[in-house]
Amino acid sequence: MLRWILVGLLSIVHAQSTQVLPVVSVMDVKKQDFQPVVSMPGNIYAMNGADLALESTGIITNINVVSGQTVKAGDLLIELDNSSEKASYDAAVTSAKYAEVEFNRQKELFAQGVISAETYETAQTQLAEAISGMVTAKVALDHRSLFAPFDGQIGIVQLSVGEYISAGTSLLSLLDLSKMRVDFSVSQELFSQLKPGLKLNIRNPIQDKSAETVATSPMVDSSSGQVAVQGLFDNVDPLLPSGLLVNVDLKLTPIPNQLFIPASAVSYSLSGDYVYVVDNIQTSNGKTTGVASQVIVTLGQIGNDQIIIKSGLKEGQKVVSAGAVKLSGSGVNVELDTSTPLPN
Repeated sequence: MLRWILVGLLSIVHAQSTQVLPVVSVMDVKKQDFQPVVSMPGNIYAMNGADLALESTGIITNINVVSGQTVKAGDLLIELDNSSEKASYDAAVTSAKYAEVEFNRQKELFAQGVISAETYETAQTQLAEAISGMVTAKVALDHRSLFAPFDGQIGIVQLSVGEYISAGTSLLSLLDLSKMRVDFSVSQELFSQLKPGLKLNIRNPIQDKSAETVATSPMVDSSSGQVAVQGLFDNVDPLLPSGLLVNVDLKLTPIPNQLFIPASAVSYSLSGDYVYVVDNIQTSNGKTTGVASQVIVTLGQIGNDQIIIKSGLKEGQKVVSAGAVKLSGSGVNVELDTSTPLPN
């Protein structure tokens, strides 16, 4: 009987000596300038974008572009039937030329004293009226054609030659994707921290971009408590479409000399947020061990996966940054992972 008791005691001692400790990673609590970051959804839009229309009603006779085509400012895009306007313009040009010839003849006669000043002034008035009529006819003719107002890319063309359109009907979309804006909103509590030049990271499934804020609305949306903010960025290789939903990370003004830890080190509970602090760190037989204990902390701002600590910790302490899910309670013996590289 005694023999079996001794065997049992030896087994317990052996099990304790070979106990596998939970392995955790630790990081130092440190002070340095803290970069607050707030994230929110946003949308990006082309800085120059328009739905193009004509001021005239008529039948389309010519479509000079195709879907997705790149055009330059002044390029002719769409033409309506302009036979009547063209005839009126040609007649106005002829009238203006005749009035100019007549005016020059009357001017010479007036200089020779052959005609009266009244006759000369009549010829001068007729020339001015003829030129005005020509300009008016040219405007009417131009209103039958749609020109690109800026460099850009045509959207989807859904028009046909022979189609009848009304004045003001949207015919084509034109977007200049080389420079884009990002629109988003932040909480009114951050209004005092908003200013031009703040850095933005724009995240999306196609291509991440960097931008800067250029303007903040002076008005808070009373229904949401949000403030509208706008940023700009260059879209040199235009992979991003206008209207795309994106995630925006806004970097606020850095806060100097703050105590902070990785966000992954914090555990959340109804009784209070806490971290595991590791003390009694020793190295033996190639293994580094310590004792982890829960410490209640008061959290501040969050940014770049780090959190400001308002109270509960002091500089130089070591907190568990990975593996806290393996721990429960205080006074837990742990093994420190010293081989896995940690982020800066």
